[in-house]
Amino acid sequence: MADVKITELTELTAIAPEDLVVLVDDVAGTPTTKKATEKSLYNARKLMSIVPAANFALGTGTSVQSAFPTSGDVFTLEGSTTYEFEGEYFITKSGTTCTTGLAFALAGGASITSMKYIAQAQNVAKNTTGATIGSVWSD
Repeated sequence: MADVKITELTELTAIAPEDLVVLVDDVAGTPTTKKATEKSLYNARKLMSIVPAANFALGTGTSVQSAFPTSGDVFTLEGSTTYEFEGEYFITKSGTTCTTGLAFALAGGASITSMKYIAQAQNVAKNTTGATIGSVWSD
């Protein structure tokens, strides 16, 4: 096969785990063309997690409360990048009414330009089958 520019290659519309992907490393300095399999790229995703050391109690009232300690929920993220997240909370309420909100705090001048997430909630006693699940898709 003769050498061709990457822009001249035929586009692959469906990719398999063993397919090779062309990468250009260090585009700002001395570019080097390298290869990787789709499987290695998929498995190389950065996985970060926040797991509290123990159960914690939220207070009553309407003020903002952090579910995680500030030492355990700090990540350095790249700008202009798409991130995927998932989470799960188990909240036991003591009263008959409970309103819960979700928020993200960003530092260093960061901002979110677009965010989509799905939240599901169920009000049921532990180890019982509930009749209704509430959900919201926020955009």
